[in-house]
Amino acid sequence: MLQPGYPLKMKVQIHGASTLRSFTDSITNGFLEAGSDVVTRNPDVHFIQVHSSPESLLEDLEILKATEHITKAIFLFHRPDEFLLHEHMKTFFNDRKVPIVLFGDLVQSEFWNHRKDETRIIPHPFFNLARPSLSYDEKIIVGAWTNWGEMRNLEHFFKLCSAIKKIDLDERFSFYAGGFLNGKLLDNKILQSELMKLPMNDGPAIEHSEEIFIPHFNTQLFHLNGKKRLGESSGSLHRGITIPVIFEANRAEEIENLKAIKIHADDELTVIDFGRAAQEIVGLTDDGYEKWLQFNLRSAQHNLPVDFARKILSLK
Repeated sequence: MLQPGYPLKMKVQIHGASTLRSFTDSITNGFLEAGSDVVTRNPDVHFIQVHSSPESLLEDLEILKATEHITKAIFLFHRPDEFLLHEHMKTFFNDRKVPIVLFGDLVQSEFWNHRKDETRIIPHPFFNLARPSLSYDEKIIVGAWTNWGEMRNLEHFFKLCSAIKKIDLDERFSFYAGGFLNGKLLDNKILQSELMKLPMNDGPAIEHSEEIFIPHFNTQLFHLNGKKRLGESSGSLHRGITIPVIFEANRAEEIENLKAIKIHADDELTVIDFGRAAQEIVGLTDDGYEKWLQFNLRSAQHNLPVDFARKILSLK
């Protein structure tokens, strides 16, 4: 449990793969703001992150090997569902009892159920409180600057945008995508090439953004190997104040007290109700989406990196 009397003034060493650089930089500032020292040797506690993304696996394994015998450790698992796919990493926790942190509690398995007593749920912190960007035509933006392909399908995004366009009679929306596709920087040529592979059916124009942007409706339709995933709480949902649009996000919308659009879909993602989600999004355009953004801002203001650091430091 959280122990109010546990000292916050501690020396912390943070471990994490290079794929977590933005998160690590953010929480480093959080620990410093909380009054602790972030060190590279002789810490009071090791804060060890396990990412479990395809790009991080070698570094994750190196970190687990290097910290195998450390007892003063707290572990954060960024993708607990994806971690379960790697038996060789699970072996590092066969006989180990250490505090474990997850961002949500939807992942159920023998591995995690066996460690419930050591596991605490701490919400993913917000990196900043910036408001949504506006496109040049000052329309409401649906989209994301994020990682596509690996765990977000551009076809899902396109189908949602098409469903919105069908009922957006006043043409109040613009649709943007940016970031990376399967680990490579997404440019307009690649984006349009990917979209041309899809059945168009008079779909909307998807614009490419070279710069990071903050959408009003942040489209984060997670999947794991093509199926609905239950363990993802992405940094893309915490880079600015937005309205998340998700299939599922580790129950983050409840844990973080966020207003979100949840698209109804089966676990196999073979039956997806984009039309219903489009109705909800368009139905918010009069003034509801601004109220939702204000609500999410108030929640985010209580969930900053310093708040995350204090909760980590209070674990015993």
